[in-house]
Amino acid sequence: MSAETGQLRIAVVDDSAVTRMLVAEALRDATAVSVVASLSDGEEAVAFLEREPVDVVVLDVEMPGMGGIEALRQIKKAWPTTSVVMLSGLSRRKAALTLEALATGASDFVTKPSRSANWEDARRQLQEALLPRLSALESKTELGPTAPLAIRGKKRSRRGPSRSGAAAVGIAVSTGGPAALEVVAAGLPSWLSVPILVVQHIPEAFVVPLAERLARSCLLPVRVATDGEAVSGGGIWLAQPGRHLRVARLGDQVVAIMDDSEPRNHCRPSGDVLFESLASELGASSYGVVLTGMGRDGVSGARAIVAAGGEVVIQDRETSVVWGMPGAVAAEGLASEVLPISQVPAAIARWSLEAVPASNRAALEG
Repeated sequence: MSAETGQLRIAVVDDSAVTRMLVAEALRDATAVSVVASLSDGEEAVAFLEREPVDVVVLDVEMPGMGGIEALRQIKKAWPTTSVVMLSGLSRRKAALTLEALATGASDFVTKPSRSANWEDARRQLQEALLPRLSALESKTELGPTAPLAIRGKKRSRRGPSRSGAAAVGIAVSTGGPAALEVVAAGLPSWLSVPILVVQHIPEAFVVPLAERLARSCLLPVRVATDGEAVSGGGIWLAQPGRHLRVARLGDQVVAIMDDSEPRNHCRPSGDVLFESLASELGASSYGVVLTGMGRDGVSGARAIVAAGGEVVIQDRETSVVWGMPGAVAAEGLASEVLPISQVPAAIARWSLEAVPASNRAALEG
């Protein structure tokens, strides 16, 4: 950040001059940011950064010459504190490249406006997408320094004489989520016996590539949830973008329900909707995890899970790209634990073990 102006210094990197102009226009009226470079490829970006540091690079995911992924690698290696926001299209190929970029160290991404959009609509779309992300990356939290915070590892007293273990686990996640979910998926044991339902705020074109990417690092099946599908045993089900994901208990089965009701917290799917349905249908056997993300999605649902006797853990500030969602849960005193992302899979495994008869636990843990 510039010491003189207090502004975030932004470099825009895209092989399209029109896109670079559009991003600059989108950020022009924002007093907290300053576009200091407009660059056409990865080589130009690296060379510029060697001369002048910036706070954020807005980087096209695919360019001639040094593409976005290689430029990202070089930027994060040489300037690890520089944040990178990827510019992506909505094709399957661009989605897969963007997910790779997030796993490589990009903080977030925005999608480019449709080619059919006029200049003003395209500018407004980019402005609405970029400004909140830049603001969140600047502060790494939306709570402010005086907000009450939970203490990492400090457990809230559990309610009731005993725990029945998880019947299902819900995860709510947004900014920084794909990379966080990869860590969770890779750390889950093959014997996990509970379904994990995930609300990740993500465009429709990204959800299948995300499921495929998670499946490559996970010992459990990963799929996109479908309406009426039974969710049981170990596995990960991703919510469909644009539709809420709920659960319902039908006899001894738990099924996924797609819901087209109004957005919550400006989100559809919403973590609150998923968590509230878990609490309503599964009571004390409902468990929630709130990972990195902007906003407050998940707070109301976390409150419902805790009131039903379940448990909620959150990702810590240090390993979150943005500590908005988990920080909001912490501020409400709803988190039983605040964990680095690397420890979240063990918490989910522990909840799963609680549902297993004691006589069978040793064999699973071994």
